[in-house]
Amino acid sequence: MPPPRPPDLHTPTTGVEVCMVERQLETSNKVLATPLVTSELSPPKKTVTRKGWGGHSISSCLRHLGHERVDLAHKLSRSSSSPSLHSTQRLLPRTCWPKLEQMESNLSLPSKVVTPSGAEDTGILPSPRSDNSSLVSNGPLVQLNTEQVIRPDATQTRRSRKKWVACIREMDHLQFLRTFFSIQHDEDIASRLSAPYRASTTRQSQSNWKVFQQWLPADISDITEDVILRFLIYLDEVKQLSPHTTMNYRNALALPLQLSFSINMSHRSFSLLARSQFLRRPPPAKKVPTWSIEAALVTFSRPEFNPPEASTEKLLLKALFLMALATANRASELASTIRKGIMVTNGQATLPVQRSFLFKNQNINHQSPPAITFSVLHTTPLCPWNALDAFLKRTAGEAHQGFIFVHPTSFKPLKAGRLSYWLVKSIKTADTSATSPAGRNVRKFGYSIAFAQQEDPATIMKNGFWQSPNGFVNKYLFSPGNTTVRNFVVGRTTL
Repeated sequence: MPPPRPPDLHTPTTGVEVCMVERQLETSNKVLATPLVTSELSPPKKTVTRKGWGGHSISSCLRHLGHERVDLAHKLSRSSSSPSLHSTQRLLPRTCWPKLEQMESNLSLPSKVVTPSGAEDTGILPSPRSDNSSLVSNGPLVQLNTEQVIRPDATQTRRSRKKWVACIREMDHLQFLRTFFSIQHDEDIASRLSAPYRASTTRQSQSNWKVFQQWLPADISDITEDVILRFLIYLDEVKQLSPHTTMNYRNALALPLQLSFSINMSHRSFSLLARSQFLRRPPPAKKVPTWSIEAALVTFSRPEFNPPEASTEKLLLKALFLMALATANRASELASTIRKGIMVTNGQATLPVQRSFLFKNQNINHQSPPAITFSVLHTTPLCPWNALDAFLKRTAGEAHQGFIFVHPTSFKPLKAGRLSYWLVKSIKTADTSATSPAGRNVRKFGYSIAFAQQEDPATIMKNGFWQSPNGFVNKYLFSPGNTTVRNFVVGRTTL
């Protein structure tokens, strides 16, 4: 049978009384070695009954005191400041009163609390608080650095969303990024952050940005997700662009619009629209060159393309075609080859490129481009080195600025775009039946024939400098057919 509930207990009213009660509880806890509050789910424990507390056990009284201590802090705020024995007597049963130490009524309160060994000093005792008291702060809890300037989101401070729309209409892609970054950083850092891409990628982004500027309606004062979705639909339905090209436009707008308008281009709406456009306009089959490699080789074997009869333009067409076929390099890579440092040793020729030139796909993780090499075949009119050497000698006295491929009349270095133009012209000259040839077709022929000749795929991947085999298989590999022409170099493989 559980012990009867002790008489109603009351809370102490002063700090001295609290200290006395806490001392009594601490002594009792050491004797009992049990927590003040016992869970109702814990198994019953054998308690030691000590009489002298009004006929009740000490453990039952302590359990009751434990429940009463929950509201101790709240009741202390309403206690009076005058200590009295009578208020202390109300805390414990009547039989315990004679055992309490008698205190003088006008005893002053200590300034500090004496804590047990190992405990931290609690400092000044809290004074009684009236109901109308208010907290007064003596200073900040954390020292603030007043010199540090915290910049919130730029779209909410220096420029409103409407002003950012005006910036889109007036600035190009690079200027817009530099303007945004200059809000958070100095000009030097902003200029570097706004130009993380190569010049060719920057030009393409600017071209896409200009199309967006021209399309943007005049009544638009805010750029939202719906505005961008309507622009992508415009590219698909009005400009009739392929889904892949439309995604290039989306990628060009991703960074500036995310920074200024918090538009996330990876949101589900944009991916769903891209899938819808793909289903409406599936990509065409892989384009296969429509001209004959054999007809081109036969044409360039004629004496009219060999010195001394050949003109400078014909020497350029032959040298450019045979070099592109032998090395299977991109137009940008061939345009960056220089004359200083050309080496011909052991039947192998090596062409250097500008020190500042970056190959396509060359980055921090893919930074070992192969040297531009090809075999030397002195005994055939289709030797790529003989054709190149003839062109170099013909233009040696001109203002070529150190580059290998120059214009046949102005002798200015050919940039990648112009070199691709002359490569297409060489295809049309070599095969008059060619329809819609492209400069990259020569690279396709080079590695496709090398693959058909059982060249090691790892070697093809290394020389082609692709990021993955998918680029070669999906974009370049095709069945080139058989050719009866021999003694020429294709894809760095000699036939």
